[in-house]
Amino acid sequence: MNKCQICGAERLKSEVRCAQCGEFYPTLTELLDAEVFYEEQQTLKGLLKRILGAETIKQGLSAEFKKFKAGLSKTALFTLYVIAAFIFALLITVL
Repeated sequence: MNKCQICGAERLKSEVRCAQCGEFYPTLTELLDAEVFYEEQQTLKGLLKRILGAETIKQGLSAEFKKFKAGLSKTALFTLYVIAAFIFALLITVL
């Protein structure tokens, strides 16, 4: 890291604090902890922690579904809708 994350001022490798804004630079362990936290959030374990950590499981599932749905394109949403309609039609004919 050659610049301050707050003000963008250049820094020397030996500095632990920004000369312009006074902000402390993060240490290597803080950066590694942040990366581990981010990676955990992207796993199934992180997903389950967020769902179980919500006030109710229904709210947690709803929030995660909204995030998932927001990341899909219109083509992907249409494809999922067609698949769900096809499965529904198959179930109706069997019953």
